[in-house]
Amino acid sequence: MRLWDPATCRPLGKPLTGHSGSVNALAAVPLADGRTLLASGGHDRTIRLWDPVIRRPAGRPLTTPTAWVNALAAVPLADGRTLLASGEVDGVVRLWDAARRTSAGSLTIAGGADPVRALAVLPMPGGRTLLAAAGDYDGTVRLWDPATGQLVSALAGHAASVGALAAAPLPDGRVLLVSAGADRAIMVWALTTDQVAPGQQGPLDGFA
Repeated sequence: MRLWDPATCRPLGKPLTGHSGSVNALAAVPLADGRTLLASGGHDRTIRLWDPVIRRPAGRPLTTPTAWVNALAAVPLADGRTLLASGEVDGVVRLWDAARRTSAGSLTIAGGADPVRALAVLPMPGGRTLLAAAGDYDGTVRLWDPATGQLVSALAGHAASVGALAAAPLPDGRVLLVSAGADRAIMVWALTTDQVAPGQQGPLDGFA
């Protein structure tokens, strides 16, 4: 992995090495002490945390029990903690305490047969945070409350699996969810009503 300066378009220092297979996902993880770590997950079934300032590992890797990692997302909670969510190929979203580097539970997508391909964190009014996860071949996007582990909503509309998710905050305080799938559709969801707004058509692999 390489760190880049977006102002100069130049790499910063030497690459970060440690994974024994391809790296599939990255996420910035803010901690309560003011630091921001870099999380990486890949085919070697590990999630590694890095201090990007000194370019060194921040503690031991987290090991997923059975499957490699497809997606990562940092999930801030109302109590000040930050969880790290990992979407895995066995259909499970695992939650990790990023500061303690311990397991904080798991969420199973549908029957767990389809891989988790995308995650997105949605800040909601009142300090609540929702976690969106997708990957089912039926195109469903599921919204979870990571604090309780409860399924909040299932959004149906795509005709094929969803490969990318992103939160879109608006000036009026609302947060939209944008999803893109193998059906070549981009859908915009108003989370207060689960309503699909008109989207665009075209292939898309990922966005942020």
